[in-house]
Amino acid sequence: MMKGGAWKNTEDEILKTGVMKYGKNEQNKARWNEWLDPSIVKTEWTREEDEKLLQWTKLMPSQWRTIAPNVGRTASQCLERYERLLDAACAKDGNFEAGDDPRKLHAGEFDPNAESRPARPDPVDMDQDKIEMLSEARARLANTRGKKAMRKAREKQLDEARRLAVLQKRRELKGAGISDGHKKRKRNGIDYNAEIPFEKQPPLGFYDVADERQIVEQLKFPTTVEELEGEKRCDKEARLRRQEAARNFILQRHNAPSATPQANKCNGPEADTKRAKLNLPTLQISEHELEHIAKFRLPSLSKELAEGSGATCDLLIDYVQTPCQGATSIRTPQRTPASKHDAIMIEAENQAKLKVSQTPLLGGENPELQHSDCMGVTPKKREIQASNILTPSVTSLLDLQVSIILQPIPQDNDEPEEKMEEDISDRIASEKAEDEAKMQDLHKRSEVLQRELPRPSPASLQLLKNSLLKTTVGNCSFVPPTLIEQADVMIKKELLSLLEHDILNYSNNGKVQKEKEDATRTAKENSGFLPLTDQFELDELKEADYYLMKECMEMSRESELFDKFVEEHKTRLNEMMYFTTRKGYNLSSVVGNLEKVTALQAEYENVRRWMDTNDKKVEKFEKRINLLTNGYLQRSRNLWSQIEATFKLLNNAETELKCFRALSNQEQLAALHRVSTLCGEVEKQKELEQTLQKRYGYVLSAQVRIQEEYAAKQLAL
Repeated sequence: MMKGGAWKNTEDEILKTGVMKYGKNEQNKARWNEWLDPSIVKTEWTREEDEKLLQWTKLMPSQWRTIAPNVGRTASQCLERYERLLDAACAKDGNFEAGDDPRKLHAGEFDPNAESRPARPDPVDMDQDKIEMLSEARARLANTRGKKAMRKAREKQLDEARRLAVLQKRRELKGAGISDGHKKRKRNGIDYNAEIPFEKQPPLGFYDVADERQIVEQLKFPTTVEELEGEKRCDKEARLRRQEAARNFILQRHNAPSATPQANKCNGPEADTKRAKLNLPTLQISEHELEHIAKFRLPSLSKELAEGSGATCDLLIDYVQTPCQGATSIRTPQRTPASKHDAIMIEAENQAKLKVSQTPLLGGENPELQHSDCMGVTPKKREIQASNILTPSVTSLLDLQVSIILQPIPQDNDEPEEKMEEDISDRIASEKAEDEAKMQDLHKRSEVLQRELPRPSPASLQLLKNSLLKTTVGNCSFVPPTLIEQADVMIKKELLSLLEHDILNYSNNGKVQKEKEDATRTAKENSGFLPLTDQFELDELKEADYYLMKECMEMSRESELFDKFVEEHKTRLNEMMYFTTRKGYNLSSVVGNLEKVTALQAEYENVRRWMDTNDKKVEKFEKRINLLTNGYLQRSRNLWSQIEATFKLLNNAETELKCFRALSNQEQLAALHRVSTLCGEVEKQKELEQTLQKRYGYVLSAQVRIQEEYAAKQLAL
């Protein structure tokens, strides 16, 4: 028994889980394609979609399955929207209401297209049998480990194993040269596995194969989403900016004098840049209307600007008292005014007229169609229209203009005092003096500040003080301290005072701290006293450095004896050996040879035992190193062979270059000799030609003379 009518929410839930497990068929398939598919757009129709629907309907009437993918909706949605547009266009009064649709179902009627309607919601007090049916269906459809599901999976696995076994059998028989008589099913189209598609057989006989010798590049098809979509505009602009910055950096680095004028030429105001065409909207108000509105907005402007007595002011016109034409329309609109014509309604009216018109075979007049903007498949770009002059933005502009006009005339004539510009030489001298003062101040500071070394933080100051002074504070013996100990205490105290002074007055980056008073107060609370450092002159500091260097030189002389002591200590350490018989260390020069042998044997056993314990670790590390470096070693060998071959080619090329240079030098010398020889022969040929020309002229003149004499004798006879 097949049900009909509206779908229920429980049926939709059962259908969703059923489609996920068993697939789609008939009503389930229709419900899925018309409503449950997540790719279906269920929002309100936009203006662009309406224009696209009307244009595609004009191109392909009644082909809703073809029109739907182009519009981005389902076929039923396109048909329903198209009929609604036609009904709205055919409405007599022009006020179409969606509730007055004649296709709306009444009580007792069945919806013929129930698959495209939203599901009926579940009642609050649903029947127990329906709840049990829904839960049972979900449990059954979610069961993938039951008998039936296991049987289906097992049958599918057996079919796949059977297919693979048949393929393996055919492959082995074919490899042995035995034909099993299996023939492939002949297809109507092209079998791309058995034949070459669109193959052209070459003509018989000899023909040119020059084109075939060229390497045919394989077409690279896009494989990722980025390649399919192409490079984005923002990425392309970023890449071009990086290229331009790199190009400018290289040009600035290699040729700075020419890079600066070029940058000024590109970035200067005289650069000829291509500007876009200025597209202004069409005017919606004339100049006369604009003046009229300005007068209406400025009722008291003429009174305030006029000069004269009170009687003259009383005679002026007050535009507030005069009613404005169409005063009811002078209100600030809540939105931008709509267009005077609706392209969608015009196109819908045209298609409604064409739908009810007769065929050309019956004759008659064609319906009068109005011009619409739907001239292509994509929606036409509408012109930008300016809003009304009474919108809040324009009103604010007029108020600003009025406030500027009503500003009083300035009365003060004070001129600002010009600042005297400092001379360049004075500025350079002052800067030089400041630099010298800074350098002198820097030389008076400690070596840590001069070298810009890091200083300890204020938090670690107390720890440093405790570590430096714990020996002096904790010394409770009755023995008086020596001079060296007293000097050591004085040096440590001076070091602490310098540390506190640098920490409290200078930060780690060498700049004076902004909150010096707070830091000083914190230091007093933590340490109990504020260090007072003496200010010394540069001469005194230099003298102290001299005495310090002198003492260091004297200490370096004493270090020579210390070096001898260190060398002697090293030799004694090398002679020290551990003897098992004595169970202790002793010099090898004092002990006999037998004890030395036993000591060396014991040391050898210890080394052997250590090697045995670490042998496995070494093997493990060797395997790991071989695993990590074998590829690099093989690659290095290949590269080394390539480098050797390249060096051989380089040596051969150098030899050939030397040979060709020698040939070039010899050819230059021989060419000069050949050129000079040929020039001499040319000169000789010229001289011979001149003598022959002279002889030819003489013979020619003699011939003419003889002919004249012969002619004269003939006349005489």
